[in-house]
Amino acid sequence: MGMIWLIIKIILWTVLACISVFVFLCMLALVAPVRYEAYLEKYDQLNYDVKVRYLRGVKGHFYLQDGIKYQEIKAFGKRLYFEKEELSLKEQEVAVISKVVHPTTKYEQDHVKDQLKDDQVDVQKQMTKKQQATYKTVSSIKESKGTGKTAQASRMASEESDQKENHTDSNIGLIREIVSLPYFWRLLKSICKLLKDIIIYIGPKEWSFELVVGKEEPAETGELMAKLIMLYPWYYQHGIIKGNYETPGIWGGFLAEGKFCIGGILKRIIAFLWYKPVRESIKLILRKRKEEEDGE
Repeated sequence: MGMIWLIIKIILWTVLACISVFVFLCMLALVAPVRYEAYLEKYDQLNYDVKVRYLRGVKGHFYLQDGIKYQEIKAFGKRLYFEKEELSLKEQEVAVISKVVHPTTKYEQDHVKDQLKDDQVDVQKQMTKKQQATYKTVSSIKESKGTGKTAQASRMASEESDQKENHTDSNIGLIREIVSLPYFWRLLKSICKLLKDIIIYIGPKEWSFELVVGKEEPAETGELMAKLIMLYPWYYQHGIIKGNYETPGIWGGFLAEGKFCIGGILKRIIAFLWYKPVRESIKLILRKRKEEEDGE
């Protein structure tokens, strides 16, 4: 009897230890910060470099360099995903294909049409009378079958369109009912507040930039720089603005660094869902969906 109780205790302690480890890992996943660093520049060409790090071992690296896009995800030193996409080569292939498929001049278009007609005549000459008769019979059978299929397809299409119209009408009615609620504006305000809080929470904590601007005439560039210098007290801590007196255009780079926790985002979403107007709206939506399912 004592041996049985010992085995039961060992099993219970093992289960408790597994549950504790699972809870600890969940809490760690919610509290551990997600750090990111993003860099975007446009000088000779567009380049970007985004790095994401989570739990010190999970890393993501996404960047565009010299027209080639790279995507890489690693977990504790092991590569889980990697993709390399050569955008410049694809653009060249598209250009070549479009050039071959679509003739540009009227002479080329007429030549292609004549060639197609000659090919059709040659094929018809090569067919025997028996093959032609078989071809006509099969074509008539396909046309007769196609007529029935077309009618059936049209009926199905009309039924689907009716269902879509009914679904659209029900959605419009639901939206009107939500808008007519007495607490609609409080609901809308809470949604805007949630989006604002999340954007501020995950937004970069540190950022810097470099901006180079130029206009057609050097005098116009100098005038623009004189106007921008008025904004110097607001941006001098984060970046610089330079003038290009030789070439017109806009160039520059932007660097942003920040961090956030998944638990912080969930906390804001739970607080939003706990708000009474939100709960009442969710209940209304679920009730309407249930009525639609019962009606079907």
